[in-house]
Amino acid sequence: MSFDLYFQPRGREPSKQQFRAHFRRRPHYTLDESSATYHNKDTGVYFWFSLEGPSDPEEENQAFRPPPWIIRAISALCGRRRISFGSEDDQRLIWASFGINLGRPSFFGQEAAIELQAFLGAFNPLVVDESDTIRQQYSHDDFIRDWEASNRLGVRALRALDDAKNVPVYPAEKLRRIWMWNYERADFQNEVADRFFVPKIAFYRDSDGTKAAATWAYDVPVCLPQVDIVILTPPSAGLESLSKSDLRVVPWSRIAPRLRNLPAEQRALPYWEITIDDAEVLAGVLLKESDDGTRLDSMSDDEVLDEELVRSAFESGD
Repeated sequence: MSFDLYFQPRGREPSKQQFRAHFRRRPHYTLDESSATYHNKDTGVYFWFSLEGPSDPEEENQAFRPPPWIIRAISALCGRRRISFGSEDDQRLIWASFGINLGRPSFFGQEAAIELQAFLGAFNPLVVDESDTIRQQYSHDDFIRDWEASNRLGVRALRALDDAKNVPVYPAEKLRRIWMWNYERADFQNEVADRFFVPKIAFYRDSDGTKAAATWAYDVPVCLPQVDIVILTPPSAGLESLSKSDLRVVPWSRIAPRLRNLPAEQRALPYWEITIDDAEVLAGVLLKESDDGTRLDSMSDDEVLDEELVRSAFESGD
């Protein structure tokens, strides 16, 4: 299931080259012949924009509007959706579309809204929603409202799953802050350069439920965010090359007392700048108080849903 929007230019239809040029200038997109797929590896968010059919504005004469029967024929041949602007005599082909999956964490919509507003700002199209309502203006808040309404239906559909009660959840406000930390992580890393490592926050499941975790190779100075657990890895070892037994897991409750003498900084989450000297001392203590990672199961970012959203959807009688 997906939430979809459709776009119709107010004037001349942009070319495929203009469509592609827009997305080349923006990070996290992969382009093919007629679509641009967004995937941010730090946040796990993904969605897509697509061209709905061939376009060559250089050959178009915008002063001439074909009669409706020609538009219907082109629509059928090209497989392009058409919409009516008040009458059968004013029908136009959809130029492009946007899609995002449902049953996703609420931060998917927040990140998609940023890219959608950039697209609308670049091309200023009319927006056609899934009910074929034509929107002259479509704001950030409009999208969030529509997306969240559809996403609730997507989450509600999860009730039919055999293991619906085991859907991983996390409090919505904490989930939003974690997403913001991850969304800003690359810029933050550029700010601190090679003085500190800025970890991505990932999600794991253990016997106690869903846990937000930061992974730290403890020979590296780090900006350590406040999370549920910290996963310590051996010096200079890539996480993908390690087994669960190589990982050392420390709950935040054991870390917090060790940070009392260090000043807390604040971004989306509180964090502590741990220098290499502090890291050696702290890691030495924490390793003695750690557990191995054999009970942890990693999860993808799109698996963990807002706790309040799931509760509301599952308790609904609809």
